[in-house]
Amino acid sequence: MINKSKGLGIIYILVFIFCVAFGAIAAIDIMDNCYAASQIKVIQNEKVEVTYSAKSYIDNSGKFNNFSLEEGSFSNALYSALDIEIDGNLVVVDHEDITITNQMEIMIPKNYSLNLIIDYEGQRYTVNYVSLIVVEKTLENVPVIKQTDVVKYNGMSYINNGKLANLSDSEDVFINDIFSALSFEISNNVISIEPDEVFFYNSSNEKLESMIKPKKYNLNILFYYMNNSYFVKDVQIILEKSILNVTVELNGELNLEVKEGETYIPKIVYSGFLNDDNVEDDLIYLATIPNEPKRPINNYEIRAEGALSYYYEMNYISSYITITPNPMKRITYSTGGEDLVILLGNYSPYCELEFINVGVSEASVIYVEIKNLLEKFYENKGIFDDYKSIGSFRINLKVDEQKEELVESHISIKMDDKLKGYDKYYVVALSNDGVYHIVNATVEDDYLSFYTADLGDFVILAPIKGINTTQFFIIAFAIFGGLSLCILLFAVFRKKY
Repeated sequence: MINKSKGLGIIYILVFIFCVAFGAIAAIDIMDNCYAASQIKVIQNEKVEVTYSAKSYIDNSGKFNNFSLEEGSFSNALYSALDIEIDGNLVVVDHEDITITNQMEIMIPKNYSLNLIIDYEGQRYTVNYVSLIVVEKTLENVPVIKQTDVVKYNGMSYINNGKLANLSDSEDVFINDIFSALSFEISNNVISIEPDEVFFYNSSNEKLESMIKPKKYNLNILFYYMNNSYFVKDVQIILEKSILNVTVELNGELNLEVKEGETYIPKIVYSGFLNDDNVEDDLIYLATIPNEPKRPINNYEIRAEGALSYYYEMNYISSYITITPNPMKRITYSTGGEDLVILLGNYSPYCELEFINVGVSEASVIYVEIKNLLEKFYENKGIFDDYKSIGSFRINLKVDEQKEELVESHISIKMDDKLKGYDKYYVVALSNDGVYHIVNATVEDDYLSFYTADLGDFVILAPIKGINTTQFFIIAFAIFGGLSLCILLFAVFRKKY
């Protein structure tokens, strides 16, 4: 029993020692790593200048690109500019053991902040926020880039993610109007460059994501030529709107002749949309047709207007219409199957007849207005000594609520009991043209008829029956004078005899 217990105790002691030793080894390893990571330092060497480059210093995986033209050698200014210290000692780390994790490319002049993973002598180090300054070059001959031709919107982007887009249907042919319109010059000599070696940035040196909207662009351009990189600021490129034709078709034609009253349908037709552009998506305001004539007219121009787009300049194409007269000869106003008024003349098919039997009541606002005009123009002419108003009417023809002017007409008004029973009639025409005149009226088949040069308000006059006021005073004065004379003569004779 005792020997067995001693054996177990020895085993327990050995297990405990093993665990302590394993833990110590792990702790030492962790401490070594922590100590190593805390002592790494990466800075940019101020003596090594990193200038802009049309070829990125790194690939899209964060590895350094080789700029050397000699086989078997490696050259990269960014790699050379990074000083790496571990435990205070400057060390040389192979370029393949350094990865930049937060950049896809490094090309243009600006300040960068780099995150790096560095593998060195079996240890992996992570270093963040390493400052890098890429500077501009001092050039003896500064390149000039200018636009030499007009470029219009084409429904597609000329630039995608800072690079020229190939708008050709074939991979073997490169087509891009922006590229074709740009002239690159060095020392006053025009140079030829490859389209895939030109890069476009906005004024903040951010990649130009697209160039599709017509406007003026102020860009910075980086390009590669003859093993050198060039960076040109403030290059102005103007992308103009394309032309969109806006045509008015009349019943499907550009020249149309119709009779007045016949229907024609104006239709706006757009042509010239590019790519998948359409009316709904690419017009801010649709075009409208300001005038659609109805009345007789010769070769009248109908032209749309008012369309607006960010992408298109409107080219309005006119149509022409001729409308020939097609008059109605007779217009009536009827109620209960009876024509209350009949107009004979030449009238537009669009006319609507307004007929109001105003009457001669002082309670009527319209009649009071008519009466005031009568008294103003005819009170001193003596006509009301023998004639009186027995009826008044407002008669107009309207097109789209606008009165027709100078409508020469023969008018027949159905006579009611208030108009009948007189031997003679006159009509005072208070015309819309402002010309007032008195015309004769005749009676035929219970209609009072007359001619007028224009429409408006009409007052029917008939003779005053019996003795009028003037005649009464004359007769009364004559009787009074006769009686006075008789009395005077009687008094004289009586006194004498």
